[in-house]
Amino acid sequence: MLQIVRVQKKDILELAKIYMKSYNAEWEKRTLKKSEEMINYRMKKKLKLKALLDWKIVWFLFSDVKPFYYGNILIDWDLVVEPKSQKNWIWKQLFFEWMKYAYEKLDVKFWEFYTFRNSYQYERYKKLWFWESDKFVLMAGSIEKILDEYK
Repeated sequence: MLQIVRVQKKDILELAKIYMKSYNAEWEKRTLKKSEEMINYRMKKKLKLKALLDWKIVWFLFSDVKPFYYGNILIDWDLVVEPKSQKNWIWKQLFFEWMKYAYEKLDVKFWEFYTFRNSYQYERYKKLWFWESDKFVLMAGSIEKILDEYK
């Protein structure tokens, strides 16, 4: 049975383990300590949900909700799927449930995020209702470069 419920503080260590396994299964190398730090930071977000399948956490997300002129938007979100569940039906179903929850409970109309074109996430998200905006551009910069050039 699939249930979607709010994340609780008692979940932090279990979520950190899933977070670490999920990212390490793809291409990043994260430690349990750093993963736990990230989960603790994410606990401050407005929207905190987890999905339980047969009483085990298979998916969780954290997101902020920001008011905008056309309705609320989901920003600065982190969605993590337990590695064994990444390839099956649950991924897209849970994504849909998240959107339904945000739309119905939080009046969310839009979402945004940034990812790298050469990441595994880019290809995955293109299959899940995302499109690339031709109106927005992510601008980023290296702090080291600024400090080196400004000396």
